[in-house]
Amino acid sequence: MSKAICNAASADGSVVAGDAKHGINLFSASRWTGNAAPTNLGGTIPNGFIGTSGYGISDDGLTIVGSREEPGFALEACFWTGDQIIGIGTEDT
Repeated sequence: MSKAICNAASADGSVVAGDAKHGINLFSASRWTGNAAPTNLGGTIPNGFIGTSGYGISDDGLTIVGSREEPGFALEACFWTGDQIIGIGTEDT
């Protein structure tokens, strides 16, 4: 991995959220804990979305909020809790 962006940290700083390059061209929302490599939160192709971004994190570090880009370039607000990505709605809804 060659690039990463930190956008938010939990209240105690033990969990960080942002974006990391996990594939050849795509960034995806990621979570860091301690000195471990970033965990890809998913959502990029082949899972059906072009890219994801993590922008904020809950105080306890268990929920990350952000967006995912759908094919056709529609953005959808979403959040991750555990290993699950949950869509909140697109800019058109």
